[in-house]
Amino acid sequence: MAGYCVAPMLILDDIGAGGLSDHERRILLDVLDRRGNDCRPTVVTTNLSLDQIRDLMDERISSRLRDYLAVAFTGADRRGGQRLQFLGPIAQRE
Repeated sequence: MAGYCVAPMLILDDIGAGGLSDHERRILLDVLDRRGNDCRPTVVTTNLSLDQIRDLMDERISSRLRDYLAVAFTGADRRGGQRLQFLGPIAQRE
C-alpha cells in the first residue's frame, strides 16, 4: 500500500464498479487520506455520484472525494464513435 501513497501520480479507475470488502474500503480511505495530506495528485474515475459512493462504499470516502475537482462527461460511449461533451465542474452546475 505504501507505493500507492507516495507515487508521484495515482489514477484510481472506476471506483465503486465492484463490491469492496471492509479491508479494501479501509485501504482506499487510508490512501486518499495520505495522498490528500501530502498534496499528491490523484485522479479518481467513477460512474457514481458522491451520494452513491456514500451509500455503497463509505461516508468517509465520499467526504474525502468532495474536496476533489469534479469533471462530468456526458454523451455516448466513445467506443460507439460519438464524442463526449465537457460540462465543467459539477459544483458549478449544482
